[in-house]
Amino acid sequence: MTAALLCLTACRGQVVGYDDDGRVIPLPDGRPDIGVDAQPDARPDRQVPDPCSPEGTEIYAVSHEHELYRFHPPSHQFTLVSTLECPTPGQPFSMAVSLYDYAYVLYYSPSPEWTCVGVNQVDIVTGECVAQTPFDCQNTAGFQLFGMGFAKDGTALDEETLYISDQPAGTPRLGILDLETWTPRFVANIGSPAQSSAELVGDGSGSLWGFFGWDPAPFFARLDKQTGGLDQQVTVAQSNPGFAMAAARWGGDFYLFVGTANESTALRVRNGNVTEHTSYEFTIVGAGNSIC
Repeated sequence: MTAALLCLTACRGQVVGYDDDGRVIPLPDGRPDIGVDAQPDARPDRQVPDPCSPEGTEIYAVSHEHELYRFHPPSHQFTLVSTLECPTPGQPFSMAVSLYDYAYVLYYSPSPEWTCVGVNQVDIVTGECVAQTPFDCQNTAGFQLFGMGFAKDGTALDEETLYISDQPAGTPRLGILDLETWTPRFVANIGSPAQSSAELVGDGSGSLWGFFGWDPAPFFARLDKQTGGLDQQVTVAQSNPGFAMAAARWGGDFYLFVGTANESTALRVRNGNVTEHTSYEFTIVGAGNSIC
């Protein structure tokens, strides 16, 4: 284990970054850190937060080791917000961030085989695991392990839908997870050439995009939210996750996270071109930010 990883995991609240070659860079003038306690106190004024806060515009990422990070792409900066202490057993599998500053983290059990165990609600500002949601892994729609991301509904600033994607029997599917009933609903099979499920992310116009990192020929594309059709496909030749993948958006660019059990890389998608943005020494399994 390197010194950089030791600082990230042991020095809670510390700010570090990596350059394009994976070297640690000091960031003494980064954003003020959020204090993290072993069991953060609930903040009553955040029970019903306003949409589109400044905090929500940053990218948030969750690692396989239960750590929640804030990521600022221009500075290549990761800030450790907290180590999650959620009631659900297992480990994080994927994550989406709503415009109300809550992340929803899907957990799974890796042994004896990958199994869904539930979805937790996390306050991205405090890093507090607020609650275990009523989501039932044994739901009738059959959505258990899935990628997920919010997309705006029409032009309304405060209306969004949580889309999910899985691949239960060889065909990738698109669904919706209703946050009032916590019941998933099948929408459509995802069109060719996708042969894997996707990590999903919305953009400012209301479009939904998917990162098909486990496809035989990995790519990133826009999805039709009603039919599952694909267009504006971009080949992601740099992708070889093997273990984990995630997607988010910042400043008009998309960021795709791919990794193994030992290291990960953030790729930037800009104007149809994919470039390596930064590398780091922890494994991100979920990412997202506000559709604002």
